[in-house]
Amino acid sequence: MERTLGYDEMELLKMIVEAIPNPACLISKDHRILAQNKATEEIIGTKVGCSCWGKIHEGASPSEDGGDPQGKTDNGLGTICKRCMAEEALAKGSAICEQIESLGRYWEVWWIPVGKDICLHYIIDITKYKLHEKELTQKERYLEILLSSIPAAVIIIDAEKKRVEGINEEALSLIGAEKGEVIGKNCDEFFECRECIKEGDTFSKRFETILYRKSGEQVPIIKSMRQVHTDNGEKLIEAFIDITDRKKLEEELYRLSITDPLTEAYNYRHFYRKLQEEVERARRTKEKFSLILFDLDDFKKFNDKYGHSVGDTVLIEVVKAVKRRIRKIDVLARWGGEEFIILLPNTRKEDAIKLANDLSDIITSVRIPNIDAVSASFGVVEYLDGDTADTITNRVDKLMYEAKGKGKNLVVH
Repeated sequence: MERTLGYDEMELLKMIVEAIPNPACLISKDHRILAQNKATEEIIGTKVGCSCWGKIHEGASPSEDGGDPQGKTDNGLGTICKRCMAEEALAKGSAICEQIESLGRYWEVWWIPVGKDICLHYIIDITKYKLHEKELTQKERYLEILLSSIPAAVIIIDAEKKRVEGINEEALSLIGAEKGEVIGKNCDEFFECRECIKEGDTFSKRFETILYRKSGEQVPIIKSMRQVHTDNGEKLIEAFIDITDRKKLEEELYRLSITDPLTEAYNYRHFYRKLQEEVERARRTKEKFSLILFDLDDFKKFNDKYGHSVGDTVLIEVVKAVKRRIRKIDVLARWGGEEFIILLPNTRKEDAIKLANDLSDIITSVRIPNIDAVSASFGVVEYLDGDTADTITNRVDKLMYEAKGKGKNLVVH
């Protein structure tokens, strides 16, 4: 079960969208724009509340009936784009990217799930890089001219010897070296070569890899590679761009998608996925794992007495204290409200019970000035043959409530 984003999470996502320099928006599962940045309105011309960017796909793919590729008009609020991959990205739980040619330009289009029914949808104008790839198919006599005029990083490599034969200023700047320090060197010194064009290939390849700078820094790049036949043998023409900023954005969006924004424990969806993986591993290897579920006692009364802001502070401090005690391989998640659950790989119940008792003492010792101490009720279970993610969480939930029924501040197993 995926959790709906809260107000604070939505506001943070809107701020991230606004900071993206390219057209970007948040769209719902039914293709409605929930928020967009200024670049979207200026370049695409859509408004919040409209259907997503149908016109960016105009001519990119015909509809099944041969008509408008955007689909039918939606009550004057825009058009529903038949090429929108939001639903597929949400169903997969991972980002989808495609490249299209539309409105006389080339675009890289992304759909990244950031919530239960919400995708970050953004586009990057890659026209100049696509045009460069086409230009690089010309004969060798034009290569030096292209190298000096192309605003993207470009390098020429001898396909057989893998040695650098030519490089432009953009590429030198990214590598952080002088021309004499690069020409004649093996390309492996500058790139992590996971993919390479094989003998006889004449087509282009485009993939992500790593650039090694002279300073030792590793820079993520997108590289376009094409093999060209010349009178002097086969050459590789490689154009690449720095995607560090995009990677940082993707990492931050992924972190937001798997963590609870208040406590920074993992969220329900991420935990449940990890639990299912652990169940499958236990079935294969016959190794045991355990779960601990705990709930802060009488927390509603605590919130009523001190206010929710103080309650939030308590939750944050409890999570920090628990994280200091558990292992790096353990998975701590906010199960809901003031309930937290811990997945303990390779752990028998006896050790999990000891940990639960330690955590009970730790939580009781959490101190916030002028605030009463808190306690928690614990349930502890070990994986049993035939357990599923649902059966084992149901068992630990019952034990936790049994601890509450027996007087609270207890560990039941």
